[in-house]
Amino acid sequence: MTSKNTVETTPAGTASKPRDAYLDNAKVILIVFVVVGHLLAVVSGSGLSSAAYKWIYAFHMPAFVVITGYLSRSYEGSPRQLRMLVSGVLVPYLVFQVIVRIEPWLFFGEPLNINIFVPAWSNWYLLAVFAWRLLIPVLRRLRFPVAASLIVVMLSLLDGGVNQSLSSARILSYLPFFVFGLMLTPARLEKFKSFARRLIVRAVALTYVVGVGIGMYLAGDRVRPSWFAMSVLSDVPGDLSSLQQIGLRVCVLAFVSSMLVAVMVLVPQRRLFFSFMGAATLTMYLLQEATLLIPRHFISQWTDWSAPAVLMLILAGAGYALLLGSRPVQFLTKWIVDPVGTFRWLQRLVYRQEAQTVDSAR
Repeated sequence: MTSKNTVETTPAGTASKPRDAYLDNAKVILIVFVVVGHLLAVVSGSGLSSAAYKWIYAFHMPAFVVITGYLSRSYEGSPRQLRMLVSGVLVPYLVFQVIVRIEPWLFFGEPLNINIFVPAWSNWYLLAVFAWRLLIPVLRRLRFPVAASLIVVMLSLLDGGVNQSLSSARILSYLPFFVFGLMLTPARLEKFKSFARRLIVRAVALTYVVGVGIGMYLAGDRVRPSWFAMSVLSDVPGDLSSLQQIGLRVCVLAFVSSMLVAVMVLVPQRRLFFSFMGAATLTMYLLQEATLLIPRHFISQWTDWSAPAVLMLILAGAGYALLLGSRPVQFLTKWIVDPVGTFRWLQRLVYRQEAQTVDSAR
């Protein structure tokens, strides 16, 4: 992937390899679910929208984090890779943190609160990627990194749990998925893809994900959206003990892992009309959070949500996500998604001249 999408590329300094259509398709499909999920989150009075929202959140971010971990395998913390991490992740985080904080003040008269230490809305993911990548050298030296990350998750739930300062709760909660992707090898991924091509496997996976959706619709409010948010498991402070929180988190992690596998089985493996957008999923992710504020405001104000209206909203969200990944949008927004890579004066401002000289000589 180009520098504008450093979050999902193998770090520079390695030989360029053909893109994997399977991973590109998976990333685009998951970003579509991100957009649709953010629209459904503000729909009120609809059992269908609530069930669809919980169904999406049961797999889309865990799957995206696994792919992020897999595409981070060649990260070693070299000076060049650290520069890419700053310019491709940290700088976009700061830019869009300001944008998302200003919009409510500009359009709806809310108090202006530009706080870079409390990620606004979906900006938490960039901060998480930044933290996870910095942890890679440590994770690689552990004998059982996945098990260690699971222990960290359980410890983070004790005594009321880790709070959301700097998205700490989500960073720790999704860490096992990132570590799993980091430890996944290309050979094992190919074995999984071969396994997923079997018709019976795809039929079972489709039956499972559809059955889960139906089950969530029938369960109604008995299934809480907060269970899948990976920040807090209880909507009511203090209604679960630390031991119960840990037990519930274990069940949630097992369930979302099963959903993740089933959905990844169903991802098409051949190149499709949207596969090229796999190189622009960071653009899609950032632009959706910067442009959905106003639509979400009006969606939240409407209360007459029927099943057909919810379905139309889902289709509109999917179409909008694909629009954000189109080549014209990528071209027009490169300057804001990747300002350091676009403006040479900003490169000189951010990085020391000798560091740039060393990089250019390599």
